[in-house]
Amino acid sequence: MTVPADTGVYHIALQWDQYTLAQREGKWQAGEHLKTSVARFDSLQALRADPAVLEMSDLLPLWYDPSASDTLPGRPYPFTRLSPDVPLALYFEVYHLTFGPDDRTRYEVAYEVRRREGGGLLRRDREVQTRSSTVYEGTSRTAREYVVLDLRAWERAKELEVVVRVRDLVSGQEVSRSIRFEVVRS
Repeated sequence: MTVPADTGVYHIALQWDQYTLAQREGKWQAGEHLKTSVARFDSLQALRADPAVLEMSDLLPLWYDPSASDTLPGRPYPFTRLSPDVPLALYFEVYHLTFGPDDRTRYEVAYEVRRREGGGLLRRDREVQTRSSTVYEGTSRTAREYVVLDLRAWERAKELEVVVRVRDLVSGQEVSRSIRFEVVRS
């Protein structure tokens, strides 16, 4: 979705109707109305277009095929709930990286996964964190990155939050985004 201005706060709502599918006179048509659903996104802000300010897109969850050698990008994963057997990747873009004296960009991508695990009958829930980071060099002011998450090892997780931070090592600027999921058993 594109909005005409590049500043300000936007409130966006999406409504859709769900119908059964019925065949009438040999043609498929909408049948009985089942429900109407609404999704509302409050206080969305446009990305800054200032080339002096590091910027980052939202994290886009993707389904991918882990058995194929080159399946990324995958199909969008539109749900806020997932099970540990879902092959999940996150895609994002970074804009306005700064060139160093060698005409190259240098940036660090840090991933932090926070998960709340069920404690069981006699124990309380606990939060567990996993962190990783990698430094990249490039020749473009824009970077496209994927994070692949293997959730199978987190059998006890109830909730999952992924925080991605990008730090431009030339300018020192940092930007981050996060996404949350509820973890359910298959």
